Amino acid sequence: MKILSCHIENFGKISDLRVDFSDGMHVINEPNAWGKSTLAAFIKAMFYGFESRKEAGAFEKERNLYRPWQGGVFGGELEFEVGGQAYRISRTFGKSEKADEFHLYDCVTNLESGDYSENIGEELFDLDAASFKRSVFIAQNDCMSQTTDAINAKLGNLVENTNDINNYESAQEYLKNLANQMSPNRATGSIKKRRNLMVAIEQELHSYDAAGKAVEELAQKQQLALLNKEQLVRRRDSYAKELQEASEESRRKELRKSYLGLCADHEEKLEALVLFTDIFPMGVPDGDELAEKQALARKLEEDKTTLQNLELTEAERAELVKLHVKFRKQCPTDDEVDAQLQKLKEIQPVQEARMRIEMKLSEKEHESLQDRSSAKTETPSTSVWTVIGVILALIGVAGEVGGLLFLRSIQYGLWMIIAGAVLFVSGVLLLIIVIRKRASLLAQMEAERKAWETSRRTWREEVMSLQQEEKEKSASIQQIKSETEGFLKQYLILANDGDYTSALYELKTLLHEFERLVEKNAKCEEMRGIVQKERGALLDYGLKIGQRFSEDMISDINYLQTEAAKYRMAKESAAAAEAKVKAFEAENDMGRLLREKRFTYSLEDLNLKIKHLDEEIEQVRAGIEQYSRQMEDLQEQLDLRDEKQQELADLMALQEQELQTYNTVITTQDYLQRAREQFTARYMAPISNAFRKYYDMLLGASNSTSWQIDANISFRMKEQGELRETHWLSAGYQDLIGICMRLALVDAMYQGEKPFLILDDPFVNLDEEKTNRGMELLMAVSEEYQILYFTCHSSREPK
Repeated sequence: MKILSCHIENFGKISDLRVDFSDGMHVINEPNAWGKSTLAAFIKAMFYGFESRKEAGAFEKERNLYRPWQGGVFGGELEFEVGGQAYRISRTFGKSEKADEFHLYDCVTNLESGDYSENIGEELFDLDAASFKRSVFIAQNDCMSQTTDAINAKLGNLVENTNDINNYESAQEYLKNLANQMSPNRATGSIKKRRNLMVAIEQELHSYDAAGKAVEELAQKQQLALLNKEQLVRRRDSYAKELQEASEESRRKELRKSYLGLCADHEEKLEALVLFTDIFPMGVPDGDELAEKQALARKLEEDKTTLQNLELTEAERAELVKLHVKFRKQCPTDDEVDAQLQKLKEIQPVQEARMRIEMKLSEKEHESLQDRSSAKTETPSTSVWTVIGVILALIGVAGEVGGLLFLRSIQYGLWMIIAGAVLFVSGVLLLIIVIRKRASLLAQMEAERKAWETSRRTWREEVMSLQQEEKEKSASIQQIKSETEGFLKQYLILANDGDYTSALYELKTLLHEFERLVEKNAKCEEMRGIVQKERGALLDYGLKIGQRFSEDMISDINYLQTEAAKYRMAKESAAAAEAKVKAFEAENDMGRLLREKRFTYSLEDLNLKIKHLDEEIEQVRAGIEQYSRQMEDLQEQLDLRDEKQQELADLMALQEQELQTYNTVITTQDYLQRAREQFTARYMAPISNAFRKYYDMLLGASNSTSWQIDANISFRMKEQGELRETHWLSAGYQDLIGICMRLALVDAMYQGEKPFLILDDPFVNLDEEKTNRGMELLMAVSEEYQILYFTCHSSREPK
């Protein structure tokens, strides 16, 4: 694989640059700030585009870093050859990845090709962008090698075709996150939080220890009381043994007395129950049912209050009756009233139009008077020029006649003839002009007269039209008023002073009030029905249970609830008394007990002792019962303690299960790490061999045994008899090792067609000797690879 050429339209500071690349070694030796690193970054961007996320340590995203300084199209083209086929990549970059454009063309046909997608870098090199920068692309001051999942997968394909290594880092990251979530040492770990919860529950259980101790103490006291009771009974038995018959009889008497007391107590309790038959002749009602009826009674009171609020006042009832009379035939709607109001609104423009018509008629009358005064009907009078013309003609005739008469006798007779002719002609011409002017004036006057007559006819027609229109407008106004007045009369409403609008609004107000009162009355009747239904239900229930409820049903039901509770308590008390009687009967031989035996002698002293013993035994028994009641009260706390103990047991079981899962995750991480190391160890040999070859070319064979590569492709140097990490070495030595490792990785990854290599002045930190050897190394590598070598100094340029 090799790059043929590239054309940068705009990329960083570079604009409109074309570069043709040669096979083997291609050197670009340019000064600092020329744009060598930018050109190298352009080549990578053509294959991989820009990374969508910001790398750690980068001060800015690549897209912003290489945005054209001078503006314009952001991108360019690159031609390359692979497998004997030449292609041309075209990429333009936008503000985001979505705005980027990618095209691939076949250089032979110049048609777009589908052989590779926009992920062409990954498809050609089998590496992602980060792995490309760690292998094929060697940048200045970034020569150290570091494997990635993609590099490991590419190397692993030499041994077997597997993609498992591609997911190693993601699997380890998942396991790490899972372990952190369950960590017993992290505050956020579920195991740690559960342990804290278990400690809290244990501390809470300690708070129940007092109750437990109290129960134990009460049990001990009860046991001691029982023992004391047994001792007393034994003492009493000893007395009975001495005087068995007398003591037996005395005991039977006491038992008979106790039995009779229990029976009397039972009878008293039964008599107390009989009293409730008067209160509940049909049986004691159910407590839940009474509670339900109590709720219904409360709702009845609330509904009564609502009904009172909905009741119409006397004024409202009178108004409703009045409005019923007004709207008995028909109740108008808001739309009908609004329609009448809309018609009234039409009157205003009609009235304005009528006023305009009346103004026009007035104007026409005024114009008519002016036309009459300006009309010219008089015949033009004889003008001065007519008299002058006649005089000149007469003088001319007289001069002609005088000149002819005195032509021979007077010296100036000829001049008189000429002067008379001139005056005559002038007079005639003047008369002709005056006559023509008069005729023209007469013609103009005739035309004006005809025009005035025409104008007069037009004015009459316009006046008639305006009068007709004014009549129609007046009729329209009157029709609207008549309709409105008829509409109002239906509902007995008169318009004062012709104010139909106010009358309609009055009608609308009455209509709304009528609707409100009708609606309120309907709600009132509806609520009245609900109240009657609820009251009837309660009264029916009262009859069902033999009760007659008063108006204060809440108090009545409260009384029933109280008496029912008293009945249940009395019933329970009677049942307890009956149980005591039955228990006594079960414990004693009633036939023998009830048989009374008479003695002929007195046992007063013995009976007194037995009596004292019986009293003491009774006190002990009462104490035992008191201990039992106290232990029952403490049992609730002990029940809570049992629940907490069960919760603690569940948490302990879950904790044990999750600890097993946590240990499994930790073990899995360890096994994955071992598997990866075993996997990477398979391709250590070809990498080591390739590294040795390049290392020897740079430093000589004598130093080739002073280093070591482990299964993680980590490099260590032997110094002072001990293997050391490379970060302890000088920058030049680190670059030297990194370059050799990069080349070794590329040799191991690409056994077939070789890729091109991009070296952005990687020898800048080497001394003169190693730099010279590095140039020799490059020349040797260029026989197998196309190398694009960027430098800014001739001392680091291969010769």
